[in-house]
Amino acid sequence: MRKAEVMEKLPGGLYALKFFATDGSGSETLRHDITADMIAEKDPDVGNIVMASRNRQGTADDYFTVNRSDKLGQGQFAICYSCTNKSTEEVKAVKEIERSGYTGDKAREFDEVKMLLKVNHPQCLGVDEVFVTDDKVQILQQKMCGNNLMMYLMNRSSGWLSEKEAGSCFHKIVEGVAFIHGLGICHRDLKPENILLAKDGNDGGLLTVKIADFGFAKELHFEKLGDADASFNDPTATATAAGGLTATGLGTFGYVAPEIIARKSRYNGIYVDNWSLGVILWILCVGEAPFKLGGATKADKAKVLQGAYKIDTPKWKKLPHAAAICKKLLVVDPKKRQTSKACLAENWVQNDGEYKEGWAPASAPPASSPPRKPSSLPPNVKGPADKHKDSEAQRDEGRACCECAIA
Repeated sequence: MRKAEVMEKLPGGLYALKFFATDGSGSETLRHDITADMIAEKDPDVGNIVMASRNRQGTADDYFTVNRSDKLGQGQFAICYSCTNKSTEEVKAVKEIERSGYTGDKAREFDEVKMLLKVNHPQCLGVDEVFVTDDKVQILQQKMCGNNLMMYLMNRSSGWLSEKEAGSCFHKIVEGVAFIHGLGICHRDLKPENILLAKDGNDGGLLTVKIADFGFAKELHFEKLGDADASFNDPTATATAAGGLTATGLGTFGYVAPEIIARKSRYNGIYVDNWSLGVILWILCVGEAPFKLGGATKADKAKVLQGAYKIDTPKWKKLPHAAAICKKLLVVDPKKRQTSKACLAENWVQNDGEYKEGWAPASAPPASSPPRKPSSLPPNVKGPADKHKDSEAQRDEGRACCECAIA
């Protein structure tokens, strides 16, 4: 336990704390997100000095046997391995990121990890623990034993999904997206390849989906207008110039929204995610995408910009309720696009691919699971060492991707 000052209260029962050096020489400059149950006081107020714990000292290798011959995945600067807890024998995944690969603002090197520490939901792959050395970052996460959703769909021996299967899977996905949107986090690269299965497809894997790869994710800041219940999922909430809008063109063609392709103005990343949900639902229902995946010709772009998709085919005529939701999500005007919160409340979604006459939504489901712990950066992480140009493009391009590999 160490002394710390409560800097601010954050969503999800988290607090930003400033820890004081043990030798009395001052305080660390980097603020750490930490859960309330890790603080000695029951209800710390901003400005108060509290006693708080933090992540364990050392490296992942001190507590886990890292099997570096069992490589789960590899990127340009990161490799993910399987590892086993030395005390409990629990199997996890550890992603090792070379810090030399991060070229963005040094003060923002850990922004993505700190953001993921807030993402604690059954349908989101967050971070369990973080270790930092001089040359690498080690991120502990749940080991996903299935495949990604796209590979699952392509490898199904029985073909594509039934309406019930599509609805059940989509329900889980929208729950996760609505949760992160409620925290003011947009993913900006939602697609089946970035949705992982915790279990093998033959073992109920379709209902174990988790949203992964938050490498392009961004925290937004909004001004809420009038309604006390307004939230980041509320179309009446207006993004502030400081942090609500973004201009960086991110995502995968075929899933990205028209406003990203147009590049005429800054866009709201949450609205972009809602468009991607429409594309994902389309794929789940009919086994093909509304727009060319990976295409980038002028004709391909024009179809997206115009919202030119065909939903009057024989396949869709058998799925009228799913088609209606796709139409609400795949709207060119982002402000008229259905939100993830509204999508989650849809009859067909709530009832897992079955539209029930006379059904009315009950009270909203719990937004999240109990806070994950520990929920802070390791004690050896310090503040920025030098000054940098604080540009959004630099932050996005330099951010190390936190996707978790699959087994």
